[in-house]
Amino acid sequence: MAKTKKMQLDARELPGIVMDILKKKSDIYFTMGRYDGVEVSVAWMRRIAKAFNDKKREGISQNRLGRMHYLRAEYQQAFKHLKKAYVLLQKVKEPQFLANYWDNIGRVHRIQGRYEEALRCQETSLTLRRETGNEINIANSYNMIGHTYWLKGSNDDALEYFLKALAIYKKTDYIMGESPCRNNLGLVYHNLGKFDKAERYHKRALELRKMMGDQVGIASSYLNLGIVFYGRATYRKAIESWEKSLAICRKIGLRDVIAMCLTNLGEAYTIQKKHAKALQVLKESLSIKLELDLGAYLPSSYNKLAWVYYVRYCKSGKKRKEDIKKAHAYAKDALRSAKKIGHPVKLQEAEEILAKVKKEM
Repeated sequence: MAKTKKMQLDARELPGIVMDILKKKSDIYFTMGRYDGVEVSVAWMRRIAKAFNDKKREGISQNRLGRMHYLRAEYQQAFKHLKKAYVLLQKVKEPQFLANYWDNIGRVHRIQGRYEEALRCQETSLTLRRETGNEINIANSYNMIGHTYWLKGSNDDALEYFLKALAIYKKTDYIMGESPCRNNLGLVYHNLGKFDKAERYHKRALELRKMMGDQVGIASSYLNLGIVFYGRATYRKAIESWEKSLAICRKIGLRDVIAMCLTNLGEAYTIQKKHAKALQVLKESLSIKLELDLGAYLPSSYNKLAWVYYVRYCKSGKKRKEDIKKAHAYAKDALRSAKKIGHPVKLQEAEEILAKVKKEM
């Protein structure tokens, strides 16, 4: 009878196997929006990597901690870990890991309104990914760059990159990439006034995210579907969608998306002439954005606060001077913050509300 060979595990491979399990575990926690779980898994991965002088996995763990702090809107902490990741990953010199670093550092620059810096980081990531030839990773870079162009107000450039990314995701059946890409395309089509097309993309993104249990993505889809409903002036459906997003965000601690939902709710309440309620949620939103240093999203809060005070002043029989003074102050803040990030659309909005306010003073 032939002897069967027993599988033997080389003890030297054990730390790497454990760290890879912890990495996969953190992937699951990221999808669930469980950042406490991410932190524990990745912290253990980092400790083991340091103990065994594994620079690559230590760099990966620092990069993941940076991403986690970014998602928690803790940007200084994100920078701290990402800088450590860069030092380690440079020594490894494997392009796919450095590309992930450039993506994450670009995300932080982008959300704080430094669009050109974000694009430089993301183009560097794309160059590194082209070296590896991995199509899905290249599509991820296209999607990332497209989102920055969308935030910057460059819809044509955004559409070009998103469509290139979507073609790859569909070809490879990679729904983890397809879902955010469809969501992003919905944002662009909304900006272009194509609400039916935007809704189709957002609803498909939501379906895919529910299939994966992606809580962060589900919250984002409800946020963006609300924007489409608002664009159609179906305010009840918009508010319902934003409230669904808020419920998820409050549960998992997604404070940046909470701020965005509140901003949108404030605009809807203004339309419904619920000025006191609008001011309440808009001030809460602004407070969160200032605390988190969400530079890219500050102009919208200032602009909407200025608009509420301006409308209340104009519609009120008494025309309280305090309202127009506050409208003026917030309009100036909107203009200042829009100039700082160099966003043409937000700059135009700020100039328009400031001109209206000045006529009443």
